[in-house]
Amino acid sequence: MIYQVTNTFGDRHCYVIPIDHQHESETIYSHSAEKRLFVSPFISMSATYDFYIRTPSKKIQLAIHEFENAKHILTATLSGKEECLNNNTIISAAIRYPFLTFKVIGAIHWNALLLWLKRVSPFPLS
Repeated sequence: MIYQVTNTFGDRHCYVIPIDHQHESETIYSHSAEKRLFVSPFISMSATYDFYIRTPSKKIQLAIHEFENAKHILTATLSGKEECLNNNTIISAAIRYPFLTFKVIGAIHWNALLLWLKRVSPFPLS
């Protein structure tokens, strides 16, 4: 399994863990790693990640927990289901999620404003 982390500067880092294909579908794998890429100006480079993923099936479930000094500070999740890629599913997604990008960008900026109002100091890029 390869987890690729990307930041807004276009930098990328991959975390690679082995998956034992002898396990049945729906097995949950976990993996821990030290943070190797500057992602957020509000989380130091001393953080660690705990990755959890359910083995491939018709659905995907992924969770990433981030810790700093053994304190849980962030959880990111992703879930989805397999669908055939054809004109109908593309049109359906365009109708169901037309403003999803705007929603995500708005949520990011809203949280940035909250951090700014709290006067949270960002960590330097280096």
